[in-house]
Amino acid sequence: MAAPKEKEDDWLSAMSELVLKKDKLDSKDFVSWAAYHADRLSLVSQIALMPLFTKPAHTPSNSSSFVHLLTRRT
Repeated sequence: MAAPKEKEDDWLSAMSELVLKKDKLDSKDFVSWAAYHADRLSLVSQIALMPLFTKPAHTPSNSSSFVHLLTRRT
């Protein structure tokens, strides 16, 4: 793993190349420090949404539970 100073130097050299050599930025040109380093990490995120209830939300038992909870809160 690179030292923090080396990461800063990499980012500064990449930004100086962008500023000096390009008139217009492309969509893949990352200017901010965070975006530049996030692109270099190449992490793959996996997102999964888990169900909130064991039964479908539109069943009568869940519907009556929702109504009960809403009326209790107001």
